[in-house]
Amino acid sequence: MVQIFFDIDDTLYDQMVPFDRACRSVFAASYSRLDVEKLFVNSRARSDEVFRMVSRGEMEPGEMYAYRIQMAFVDCRSYISKQEAMAFQRAYAKNQAEITLQPGIVTLLDELASRKVAMGIITNGPGAHQMRKVKALGLEKWFDKDRIFISGEVGCAKPDVEIFRLVQEKTGVQAGEAVFVGDAFPIDVVGAKGAGWRSVWINRRKNPIPENTMVRPDFAAEDDGALEKIIMAIIGR
Repeated sequence: MVQIFFDIDDTLYDQMVPFDRACRSVFAASYSRLDVEKLFVNSRARSDEVFRMVSRGEMEPGEMYAYRIQMAFVDCRSYISKQEAMAFQRAYAKNQAEITLQPGIVTLLDELASRKVAMGIITNGPGAHQMRKVKALGLEKWFDKDRIFISGEVGCAKPDVEIFRLVQEKTGVQAGEAVFVGDAFPIDVVGAKGAGWRSVWINRRKNPIPENTMVRPDFAAEDDGALEKIIMAIIGR
């Protein structure tokens, strides 16, 4: 039987919303001159970078958030101080406590639940931090706690195939039955395909496939409507 697993950040909710609100709050005087979408994209790329650095012990967890937004500004040929970076992170965390699911995602999860399709979550990040998002989004309505896999709790992270193998061991799903839905190509798509899972790339930002990879997702969707059609086809609606 097919089982569907989801990433959280920028997959089940729009991560740009709390990011934009934090920018408006902290950088109010210069907000109109900021390319917030470009800052967000750069921050996401830097987030993947710093997560790997923390995982390898090359950076303290407390440093990652300030570094991420500071380097996102550098990538936009600008500069903010560490104090400003930490103020941004505090505002960002506050706004993340108020995140909501994409409307189309609610419809999809309700449909899958009504059809008794087994579902789960695989997400990178510190355990407490990601669990706060789980609770803020109300994901416990659809996902049992023992089917929520957070890298900071299980000791391995995407794109390492180890975390996908761990999920198989804990849930009993076979690689050929598992489908993973995520937004980050080098983390979610590469990780899932490396483990032999089918991959659905939710690509709302319309990003190109990286040039330095031969990996391709099995399916790609640019919005929630397209994602629902793909998932329904996979489960054989």
